[in-house]
Amino acid sequence: RKLYVGIMSFFAVVFTISILFLPFYNPIYFYLQHVSLFLFMAMFIYYLLKLGYDRLEKRIYKKTALKGYTITIFVALLFLFSNVQLYAIETYQTSGFQACSYYDEYNNSIYYTQLSNQCPELEVLAKTDNELVFRVYESISGKSEPGYMISNNTSYNLDAKLRIDIMIQYFLDGSIQSVDTKKSTNILLHSDDENYKVYNSFHTYIENFRYFDTLSESINQFTTKMTVQVLEDHFYDYDNYENVNHYTGDEFLASYVGYQSTRQDYYLSQSNQEVFQIVAQKIVYDDSTFTNGQSEILRVYDASCYDEYCSIQEGMTDGTLQSVDPIEYYNDIYAYVSYYKAGGITYDYQTYHYQDGEDERRYVTYSTFEDYPLVFSSEHTSYENLLNPGIERNSFNYRGRTYMEHGDFYSIFNQTVYGTKMITKDSTMGRDNTRISNYASDFVTSEYSSVDEVGTFNNFYDALYINDYGSTLATRFRAESYEILYQKNPLIFDLLIFNE
Repeated sequence: RKLYVGIMSFFAVVFTISILFLPFYNPIYFYLQHVSLFLFMAMFIYYLLKLGYDRLEKRIYKKTALKGYTITIFVALLFLFSNVQLYAIETYQTSGFQACSYYDEYNNSIYYTQLSNQCPELEVLAKTDNELVFRVYESISGKSEPGYMISNNTSYNLDAKLRIDIMIQYFLDGSIQSVDTKKSTNILLHSDDENYKVYNSFHTYIENFRYFDTLSESINQFTTKMTVQVLEDHFYDYDNYENVNHYTGDEFLASYVGYQSTRQDYYLSQSNQEVFQIVAQKIVYDDSTFTNGQSEILRVYDASCYDEYCSIQEGMTDGTLQSVDPIEYYNDIYAYVSYYKAGGITYDYQTYHYQDGEDERRYVTYSTFEDYPLVFSSEHTSYENLLNPGIERNSFNYRGRTYMEHGDFYSIFNQTVYGTKMITKDSTMGRDNTRISNYASDFVTSEYSSVDEVGTFNNFYDALYINDYGSTLATRFRAESYEILYQKNPLIFDLLIFNE
């Protein structure tokens, strides 16, 4: 009996360790977790039935019937528990939430899913060394928010279909030279006796320019120009809901924004250390000629680079120059960055935690991983505790694919003809993800993709602004665990001395 209880205790300990301390979705640990739980319950049920059998055996003469009855109960209870276990796995360990990000063969992000819980296939229309053209469709059904497009404050049934066409041109080194994105949506609002057709359309064109220093032959200025054209939600009698076309009329609302970063005060010290400053500014232009505009300073970066390593300080500004001295462009140092040419980057930057003081820090690290140069590695904070643990990368291979857990999510690497498709799912048991809205209209309205101000977008995942390097400068020069393959912002990284 002691041996039996000891074996039961062993399975209980294995289950407890696997569910509390081991990577959540590693198939080896997953099988270990549920096999140990099932064996523990089988032994526990057998132990209880054996106690009952031993007591009844002395009172009942038909031993065969008693054995048959006991075995039947044992099988029935195991069957019942196995169904409960399968239900728990399906409910709490099989995530309904998923989102996909897509990367080309050079590891540039090229698309993010727009709608909740979708991972569509990209239809590649053309692919060469310097061009990638693809099309993608996404659909959603559900309810519209009360009052959406209709003044009677009624919620209608909603069906919507998105079409996104993207054409990318590359520099010789594989970085992005230009991105032409067209996104249009057919929306059908309907009830038993009413039908309304709604349409919106967006067009962004982003073009990047590099300027080289004639002596060092390195890039000393990077400029990006972006044209945004918006046709907001309006009633539109399209012929076929399934056939989404891009609008070509002249009713678009247009804006023109430029971003420019310049390397200044560059010199070579006696210690073979490159010391310079990068000033990034935003320019709002009057028209498509990109000639007359109003500029403001966005960020200032002090950099010290050796042969294989750069130390960078990010300075915050209020949009104006503080002094003639370039060192005084910014008011405060916001982030410290360590960048290694061999394949690593670490961020140390200010963050806010509601229970602690203002000077809280977050430390995010990316490092090389398999065939990728910079993949999320870890994320820690200065206020870590048992309730706010840090995040470490855990990876494993299963059936020829690479899986990676990172905090409350796990991602699956899928190789494609254009590069990599990354499927990301929620790995937190029983949690409702905040991206899931009660109203389908929240994901397809023009407000979902429109700009708050020129060049500043609402949604990190929006396909229109993936390569809007200026707007992402304040958030994605740093890092977060949701961006698995780190995207080096060329407004900064193209101006570092040891460009790859």
